[in-house]
Amino acid sequence: MKEPVIIVKGTPPSSEELERSVLSALLTDRDAAANIMDILTPDAFYSDTNREVYNCIAMLYSRGSAIDMLTVTDEVKKSGKVDAFYVSELAMMLTGTANAEYYARILTQKQISRAIIRTGIESVTDALQEKTDPIELLDKTEREIYAIGHGITTTDAVQVGQAVPEILKRIEKAAQSKGITGIEGGIRQFDKHTGGFQQGELYILAGRPGMGKTALLLSWALNIAASGVPVGVFSLEMTKDELVMRLLSMLSGIPSSDMKKGMMAESQWPELMKASEQLSAMPLYIDDEGGQSASAVRSRARRMVQRNKVQVLFLDYLQKMAAPKQYAGNREAEVNYNVQSLKNIAKELKLPFICLSQLSRAVESRADKKPILSDLRESGAIEQEADMVLFLWRPEYYGITQDAEGNDMSDGYVELDVAKFRHGPTMTIPIKFINELTKFTDYRHPNDFKGIQQAPVSDFNAWGNAIHDAPVISQHRPSLDVEIPF
Repeated sequence: MKEPVIIVKGTPPSSEELERSVLSALLTDRDAAANIMDILTPDAFYSDTNREVYNCIAMLYSRGSAIDMLTVTDEVKKSGKVDAFYVSELAMMLTGTANAEYYARILTQKQISRAIIRTGIESVTDALQEKTDPIELLDKTEREIYAIGHGITTTDAVQVGQAVPEILKRIEKAAQSKGITGIEGGIRQFDKHTGGFQQGELYILAGRPGMGKTALLLSWALNIAASGVPVGVFSLEMTKDELVMRLLSMLSGIPSSDMKKGMMAESQWPELMKASEQLSAMPLYIDDEGGQSASAVRSRARRMVQRNKVQVLFLDYLQKMAAPKQYAGNREAEVNYNVQSLKNIAKELKLPFICLSQLSRAVESRADKKPILSDLRESGAIEQEADMVLFLWRPEYYGITQDAEGNDMSDGYVELDVAKFRHGPTMTIPIKFINELTKFTDYRHPNDFKGIQQAPVSDFNAWGNAIHDAPVISQHRPSLDVEIPF
């Protein structure tokens, strides 16, 4: 079969004159950089020579150095890729700087047009050759179009100096927020010691059946949505109706078992109506399509971000995801592919992605039922790709009501074990499970909960401030009396 050939007539959209005019403005107007540098990326320049000059200007800008003919000439000489005399020519153009920002936006439009053309040609060629799975090709094309629309560059490396200003902003934000730099999940001790859920990071929450993984996922999702932050939940096992029933139970304080049976007291109906109004107003989005592949999750996640401004994602659960046909029959390869894809989604969309995972049955065969990293089921990539690995352990589930020192472990006591933390020490955080509401909250000693009324999620901040700081268990683990880097 003859290989298909795509013929496109015409020159890619570009303007040498506009490129030179923008560079001239940057060289002769000290205020031009502040207005132009945030608009343009190096790829906005079609000319290799102009692109290299702009790279040198961007380098000076990132260092806070002066930008003029002399400094740029010196930088160009260091690179050795452009004749230094060309910089002098640009500076002597004297085209004026009044329209420089407008010219820069035109260059960006031409850059977008070139990117669309390139992506279209590549996609048409791949489709005609039929060497790529259509679903994967669709995902690749959608990902590249999304990247174009959001100014995301997936091919060019970034000089480290260009990343410094953003990191300094994060450090300043961390200082102002007392360590909480990410999205708060509403479990105060977890937020305090981890800094909250961070952009671009993958969190794995694992546990054996019955530990409450979905309950903790929904508790986090509800708390975050109640604070006004849009949340997306992928449920590959439970239906949206089942999840909404649980969420109403958490908000109203009415056991979901009573709601399912319709066995509710008259006094509970107003609470249910109030909870339904609160839940309806929250920016919480549920996708309960089962058996989704990583490509489908990526596409749907993009739409959530584009349409609903979602800032954090949850998925229940990893082992329910489908995988490409080339991995069929190799369960470890399937899980490896999916967990790597989830990490890439978090990075691409620049949001935290919290994913549930099963644990191996080996946990049940040991005398000590506490999970360890080697219990992660079917994949070593889970531990490798995740920025944080969390384990849930409910001693009451195994009939344990006291620890070795005689400390009480009853009445909903649960350990949230931070078994891997890329940016800080591992630790074990006690949290409380309210079984009848399938809900997690901050932990206090069981006796402290008697007589205390649980506030609705909408009043979380006021309620949270009234709760004492809970202790963090440190069993042969690093002390928490350290500064946690972010």
